[in-house]
Amino acid sequence: MTNASKPSLPTEPRRKGMMHRLLRAITPLRSTVRFVREYRARYCPQVWRLEGRERTSGTPLVIVFAGQFENKNYVAHLAFADSPVEQALGRRWLWTLLPPKRKWKSDGVDVRIIELNENQRRWLAERFQFFVPIWIGSELDLQRAVARQNSSKNARNDLRRMRKNETAFEVTKNRDAFEYFYSNMYLPYIKNRYGNRAFPMSHEDMVGKLGCSELLFVTVRGERVAGDILLYEDDRARAWSAGVKDGDPSYVKAGAMRALDYLRSQYLAERGYKALHMGGSRPFLLDGVLRHKRELRARISDHTKRYFSLSLTAGSAGAKAFIANNPFIYENKGTYRGAIFIEPDLPLSPERLRELYDEYHMDGLAGLSLFDVRAGGEKQLAQISEDSLDGVVA
Repeated sequence: MTNASKPSLPTEPRRKGMMHRLLRAITPLRSTVRFVREYRARYCPQVWRLEGRERTSGTPLVIVFAGQFENKNYVAHLAFADSPVEQALGRRWLWTLLPPKRKWKSDGVDVRIIELNENQRRWLAERFQFFVPIWIGSELDLQRAVARQNSSKNARNDLRRMRKNETAFEVTKNRDAFEYFYSNMYLPYIKNRYGNRAFPMSHEDMVGKLGCSELLFVTVRGERVAGDILLYEDDRARAWSAGVKDGDPSYVKAGAMRALDYLRSQYLAERGYKALHMGGSRPFLLDGVLRHKRELRARISDHTKRYFSLSLTAGSAGAKAFIANNPFIYENKGTYRGAIFIEPDLPLSPERLRELYDEYHMDGLAGLSLFDVRAGGEKQLAQISEDSLDGVVA
């Protein structure tokens, strides 16, 4: 009686061949799954109903928002005095979320905010009053920035304070330094400052850019207290991701981020860079990050190709309160404009127009558009630009 022969195991080349064929079979399936997910996110977004009191006026406000969870949290933080009552409505097909064509007919919703991409925006242009880029990019002219630092009284005071505190900078490409920054500065800072509104950079993204980036640390008496990843692409510099030690706001109050602004501009200008991309900011003109970039004289330069598409119910007290207290940047025929909402019976003298322009204008805006706050964006009262106010002093 003979023993049954044992089945032979695949040889190494056979195993590699089998794995290669398996991966080839799986790749189309992965692509299909990714396409389905992207299609669902784009055309069947998550929807929430938010209800509460408008942040500044206390007026009752109802918003229907469709899009990403973090952006929903941002809108809730922007619009409401306290945490609103949220009702998750699940996923809805985009065409079921469109505002009524007769916008003056109220259905209990004051403001609709639907995330749309560029193609959807063109398709639905007549159904929304405004298309507000979700993120606005800006650039800083480094030569102007350094000249202003050298001549500004406030900048000179900051410089004296930095010298007194032995503030300096350190630039490195060391992998361990990036790991330290990511875990001990960037993540704590972004989470402490923005909470559930944050879109943190992934560790994978950071590692993938190590070859074209540097890490600039601000040091005080030799201690690293703040930092920023500088990304270099196509002969351009970009301030990619900033953070402070342990996310501790006391370092910010002590001037760590002001020192970072100063030292970063000086370093890049000395290396011959002409401009620094400052990254993305929210498009609302009273947003703290955007206001800070305005103070630095950054210029609006670009935007992501996704939009908050706004539909406002005319005559709604909630919509009126929301837009009156949240002026924003919108895109119109390839240009950026600021939308300001005012009472129509207020006198618009040249001096008053100059005041509004000086308060809200930012380099890169083609101008400001003034709208009747009662008409939900349907009636424009005036347009302001530097040319129209030539010679007018507030």
